[in-house]
Amino acid sequence: MPFKGLRKFVKGKKPSQSTETIAQLRKQVNTLQIKARQYDKMAQLERERAKQFLRTKNKAMAAQSLKNSQMYMKQSQMISQRIANLEKIIFTIQTTQDNVQLTKVLQQADKVIQANISEAAPEVVEETMMSLEESIEQAEAMNEILSDTSLTEIGMDSDDLESIDQQLAALEAEMEAESAATREVTVPSSTETPSVATPVDVAESSVSVESTKKKDEEKKKKRLEEIENLKRLASDL
Repeated sequence: MPFKGLRKFVKGKKPSQSTETIAQLRKQVNTLQIKARQYDKMAQLERERAKQFLRTKNKAMAAQSLKNSQMYMKQSQMISQRIANLEKIIFTIQTTQDNVQLTKVLQQADKVIQANISEAAPEVVEETMMSLEESIEQAEAMNEILSDTSLTEIGMDSDDLESIDQQLAALEAEMEAESAATREVTVPSSTETPSVATPVDVAESSVSVESTKKKDEEKKKKRLEEIENLKRLASDL
């Protein structure tokens, strides 16, 4: 038929099974990455809600929000482990696919060599057996790699509850530090009669300013230390 070759050109070559499998795995990885980002956002949102509840002295709801936040964080971590396993599988398929191409080339070379050797030669049988043993070992090694894909879901235990209490205390300390930093300085009333500053008053005023600066620096230092403690606590969780 005159259009047979044209139909083949239009349809194109069907992708290999390895290529289709890798594409499906990549699609699954992308889906899991989206879910992981969603869980991270939900965890952060619950933590902000915990702060809001603490501002209204509702510790019970704050603790519940922190529990929800920790649950979402665990879900995100589990998804990250699944993504790592899928990436390992994709890498293995790509490696074996390269090995398949190399094997085909080696097989073609082997045919050229065997064409010059008698079919009954003992060397041919020995080479075939060695090739079979190597292929079986490679298949067993591949099975061991692909079978290491187990994931477990960890529920909340007593350590998690203790961690929630620690987070509550840390949030309260953070809020107290923010309140102290934003507290306004009392301004003198405009109706008061201004007094003439004497040298003694000037000296005392200088000492008072230095004392105020020192107290402000100590407050800032204390607040920075509390923030660092919160960061370390969050990294431990």
